[in-house]
Amino acid sequence: EDVILHLRRNFIQNNNFKLQSDETNTIKIANKPRIIVIGSGWSAHALLKIIETDLYDVICVSPRPYFIFTPMLASSAVGTVEFRSIVEPIRSSNPFIRYFECEVIDFNPKLKNIIVNNQLDQRFNSSKNIIEYDYLVYAAGATVNNFGLDNVTKYCDFIKEIDDVKLIKKKIVDLFELSSQPNILENDIKRLLTFVVVGGGPTGVEFAGELHDLVVDELSKLFPFLLPFVKIILINSGPSL
Repeated sequence: EDVILHLRRNFIQNNNFKLQSDETNTIKIANKPRIIVIGSGWSAHALLKIIETDLYDVICVSPRPYFIFTPMLASSAVGTVEFRSIVEPIRSSNPFIRYFECEVIDFNPKLKNIIVNNQLDQRFNSSKNIIEYDYLVYAAGATVNNFGLDNVTKYCDFIKEIDDVKLIKKKIVDLFELSSQPNILENDIKRLLTFVVVGGGPTGVEFAGELHDLVVDELSKLFPFLLPFVKIILINSGPSL
């Protein structure tokens, strides 16, 4: 269905895709009701791919310019899958929409507008960064739940964004490098190479398995003397996984 839709779009002479003025990128496209989609996750991406842009002026607003296939984040954290293989630029998902790399800081349902701040250069931010809409789709998703434990946010790593798994990947390698340094005590090596995964859901179980494979299949070749000290602990609140 998606393939047919994209092929049809490529053959449409979309002469209406012109701005009424060149003064600003937020000027409305003529004769089309405007839909603003806030977010670039699963819901937003699914809508943007199939929405009829020949009927609507569609704008996506999100600080993240790409969609992430989140089930593969655990694999990319240990290098099994490349980061670029699990993302799709929002503009590529539908070439007939407009995308603004901004954060929505407020919206007014009565006046039907949103106020945005761009994340690229604060000099261009003001209370006048307003985009009007006819229909608003809120698909911004949710933040990570720390269950009211501040130390979780302070000391733990999460698997939610590309930057998260990049950091995890770097930390794993750094811990092995640090453990291989001279004059590191055995007790310190055991502590450094103990990995605790909290959560027995699909992501936690998959990451624990991927981490085990990374240690056994790859890092054991580079650091064979450290293999006896590695421990991977999976913690789950329920009686079964």
